[in-house]
Amino acid sequence: MTPVPVKRIPAVDPEPVTADDAGDAVETKVRKPQRTHRGRTLDERRAERRAALLDSALELFGTNGYAGTSIGELCKVSYVTTRYFYEEYGDRETLLLELYEQLIGKVGHAVVSASAPPGPDHVSQAARARLSAFIYGVTEDDRAARVVLLESGSARLEARRREAHAFFATLIASMTFRYVEAGEVPDTHDFELLALMLVGAVNEAVTHWVLSPPEARADREHIIDTILEMWLVVRQAVVGDG
Repeated sequence: MTPVPVKRIPAVDPEPVTADDAGDAVETKVRKPQRTHRGRTLDERRAERRAALLDSALELFGTNGYAGTSIGELCKVSYVTTRYFYEEYGDRETLLLELYEQLIGKVGHAVVSASAPPGPDHVSQAARARLSAFIYGVTEDDRAARVVLLESGSARLEARRREAHAFFATLIASMTFRYVEAGEVPDTHDFELLALMLVGAVNEAVTHWVLSPPEARADREHIIDTILEMWLVVRQAVVGDG
């Protein structure tokens, strides 16, 4: 019996691919092109699903509340099937946490980026700029404010919220009270505790504003003026103590 000849496919050296995303040039690994569906890659479709679920979470958690929102409702509003919901997030709490991270990250970036021009009133002006960034950032959308300030029922969210409070307290302590090197403030105060108390006051004032009916809400500039007045009293007491 005559053996059937086997066709051999000649080996082809792959072209090197640079892994820019990893930060290193990896020239020996071939990145297989992703299959597309209706012109979109798998990564693009997953990003679209996650964005749709985050949008629906903002709408539903920010109006009906976390406890009052089911996975079925999230999927209905986002037009994402339950199969893909579980593939992307696994449970409601993970989605809630990612939404919180998105919202508080935006506010935190605005606060850190806020500044004031040099001058004799630089400290109070810088404090006002950061305070304004926080208050306007949190309250520009009632739904976002509810998620950032009010939503409960998740131990992981409460823990993350405490971490955010500690972050803002550390920021205040490092940027606002720490003028020891310049000899302006004596190094005999618990700056972190003072800052944490201020964070609590700001959060309570903003929470009160959010919970008030729209027609009963004070102008946000009034809230900023009042909180800044309290901050200046505390700061003057600290400075004058030396």
